[in-house]
Amino acid sequence: MKRRLIQRKEDLPDAFNLKKYETANNFNIAEWAINLEMRVLCKHQLSSSHHESKLYGIKLVNDLLQNPIFETGPIPSGTGLKKVVFPSQINDLDVNSYFCAAINFKEARYKKYADAVHKNMETSEQLTEIEEEIVWSPVWKMYQDIGIDGENNRYVVIDLHGSEEKIIDDVRQWLREARLQAGLHLPQKKFSKKDFAEWTNKGILPFLDLENWATAAEVQISHNLLGLTLFPHEYEVELTGRIRKGTIPLARSITHEGFTDALRSQALAEFADSQAATMGRN
Repeated sequence: MKRRLIQRKEDLPDAFNLKKYETANNFNIAEWAINLEMRVLCKHQLSSSHHESKLYGIKLVNDLLQNPIFETGPIPSGTGLKKVVFPSQINDLDVNSYFCAAINFKEARYKKYADAVHKNMETSEQLTEIEEEIVWSPVWKMYQDIGIDGENNRYVVIDLHGSEEKIIDDVRQWLREARLQAGLHLPQKKFSKKDFAEWTNKGILPFLDLENWATAAEVQISHNLLGLTLFPHEYEVELTGRIRKGTIPLARSITHEGFTDALRSQALAEFADSQAATMGRN
């Protein structure tokens, strides 16, 4: 169904006020992580097929319009939107996770994989071509096949008998291929104040709140009205183009779980480093 197009400021929500977002100019990485997470959560809830989730999304839209800034200190934990986030993206596989995987292997959806592995290890029978492919497939392909969302974690084997430079080169190449296979688009460099300034200058937070409100209200806000609303003091810029070519593509690229997890992880790492430095001085 085509949504009604809003082109007048009078039709925007009364609670929206651009001045409420001014403190975002001084956000640190922890504040950006949490504030972007809330917008991603809101978007997910509004798109849910569950009635209660949609109602929560609508409530979150109104709450964010009233109080758009989540003030926080250092990231308190690694709990992201859907999973635990660690300060480091590379961690040893722990015993609990190893045995949980073995226990899960007994489930019916793993049957063809379990049968092929059993035949390969416990019998002298020759594997069929299909069984060979099953046995030596990467674990992520098995997860994909049985419908498990494991795109963000990959189990790999790293041979430590190599030069550091060679191992790092191999990991870098593997990472690029793995992200390409998973359809993940994340930055190559760490987040910096330059990124935060760009997000502020392009009106990312107020844009996301207006976009989520429009979704909840089942309306569409014109690009011209968005430009006039988000950049009221810019007169020498073609505002429609700024929204269409600048704000919207940037908002799409940074409002997904992978991106906010990456932000939270870096915030955790920076907090840990600062704590270690403080302890070292004492």
